[in-house]
Amino acid sequence: LDKIRKLRALAESANVHEAAAAAAAAERLIQEHNLSEAALHVDGDSADDVTTENVSDVGSTIPTWTSNLLVCLCRAYQCSGFWTHTTQGHTFAVYGRAVDLGTLRYQFAFFSSEVTRLTARAARGQGRTYANNFRLGAVAAIREAIDGARQQARAQATSSALVVVDRRVEVAKERRDELNPGIRSRKSTS
Repeated sequence: LDKIRKLRALAESANVHEAAAAAAAAERLIQEHNLSEAALHVDGDSADDVTTENVSDVGSTIPTWTSNLLVCLCRAYQCSGFWTHTTQGHTFAVYGRAVDLGTLRYQFAFFSSEVTRLTARAARGQGRTYANNFRLGAVAAIREAIDGARQQARAQATSSALVVVDRRVEVAKERRDELNPGIRSRKSTS
């Protein structure tokens, strides 16, 4: 955790390339830890291990960059989620193991604040369209870094660890669908 904290501090750099490299290195450590833990847990997970949490509450409009980031993080941390509409606005409900939800929540808070910070700096005086496009590009770069770190970690993992991790996604989806039989698959995420 100490290494990840130090890398997170570097990721807050004003230099976008340095920040991206540090974030990717932190992500590699998170993915490697997740696979190492899965290798020890070969019994598998049951639906009883899956819990739910509302990760993001937004108003009547869902920012595309926020939605893209949440979908990316669900994929990275073996969770499944979907947007729900309430009287207060939209909420992103996520299903997964408590530890995976904790990682997703932490990463979402970190990346959201970084995208907001970098947008404020880079898009100052450029207009709303520029700022939105910057946010979308930042999330695309985050997704690319996470996918790369995930692929590197998976390439070094044992097959039994990969089976456990892949099964976690399926268990989260099963639990989500069991508790929400009316959701449409096109609006849900893996």
